Amino acid sequence: MARWDAVVELIRQASPRAKAIFEPAVPIRLEGGILTLSYGPRYANFHADQAAREDMGTMVRDALKRACSLDARIAIVRDGEDQRARPRPPLVSDPDGPSAESIAQEAQDVAEADASPSVPVNAADVGRLLADRLDATPEP
Repeated sequence: MARWDAVVELIRQASPRAKAIFEPAVPIRLEGGILTLSYGPRYANFHADQAAREDMGTMVRDALKRACSLDARIAIVRDGEDQRARPRPPLVSDPDGPSAESIAQEAQDVAEADASPSVPVNAADVGRLLADRLDATPEP
């Protein structure tokens, strides 16, 4: 990638530490919206691990957009690894814990469930359901 130096410079402006992480990376492939960066043996452990972090990936994506008008996800490979590696999928949940909004939504859902009328449950129906769906056998 001819503009990699410009991308690294934009990363440096945002974070000198991040620049040190991405400077030894070599762009080896751009395919299917994924830019694959390779790290040689000397940088395969610490640098590659740091580059694979979500916050670093976001920084590179922003720099790619600014320098090259390119919207690509980042895949990290270490020298000798399969060059067709794919990036990690995004986190499903927030690593900092649930947001205030999700907590409020859960409280609202619980309140609605508590307010709904109870349906009487027949023990025989529950036993049949368990036996049919889960192959469970009732205790004597």
